[in-house]
Amino acid sequence: MDNVKVVIVDQDRTELSRDFAGRLDASAYFDLVTHLPDERAAVAWLDAGKATIALVIPPRWTENIHSNREAPLQVLIDASDPNIGTISRGYITSFVERYNSRLLVDFLSRQGLDNLRPALEGRVRVWFNEELESRNFIVPGIIAVIIMIVGAMLT
Repeated sequence: MDNVKVVIVDQDRTELSRDFAGRLDASAYFDLVTHLPDERAAVAWLDAGKATIALVIPPRWTENIHSNREAPLQVLIDASDPNIGTISRGYITSFVERYNSRLLVDFLSRQGLDNLRPALEGRVRVWFNEELESRNFIVPGIIAVIIMIVGAMLT
């Protein structure tokens, strides 16, 4: 699933909040539909089915980040379809974690710690179905079921 429709309520209106929204829109998984003035408008977009995710960036969000305080970000997800809701939740959680890591690396670089490398590096290798296409397994299974049904009908 890609191009999850997202609306943003940016109450902070700073360079960092605009950077966050820009990176979200640049992602292949999200489609930033519009910026809205308040939470009620975001809820209306979710209720109308025009968006799947609504993000609310509170006032002084950037100030809290730079002051090393908690900087919550409200994420509202339309989960009327549970599968889409679960996938969207995973996408936005992963995006926020990556953005958080980028902020941490930038902070540590400003402190003079150069050449930071992540502690973990995941190298994923898929065996036997490199493209992760389900038709490679579904089509032969359907053929076997059809042969069994035809055999039963002939008897």
